[in-house]
Amino acid sequence: MKASERRIETAAARVDSYSKASVDAFNSLLPRHDQLIKRYSSSLPRHNQLVVQQNSIADAFNKAFTAHPYYLTI
Repeated sequence: MKASERRIETAAARVDSYSKASVDAFNSLLPRHDQLIKRYSSSLPRHNQLVVQQNSIADAFNKAFTAHPYYLTI
């Protein structure tokens, strides 16, 4: 998505607003970018759910092993 955003920004800077072909070429980039945004937005809730689960697992691990050093002192 970041790459698509950079392409859109670069293309926007180069658009000749007096040229129909230039405007049309720029506009042709937008549907794909919009599709990426929708896919990203729809995947966020599941991603956030997985982050919460992973944080819970990490917290439980850290609580269980805080009192047990994992290295040896000589």
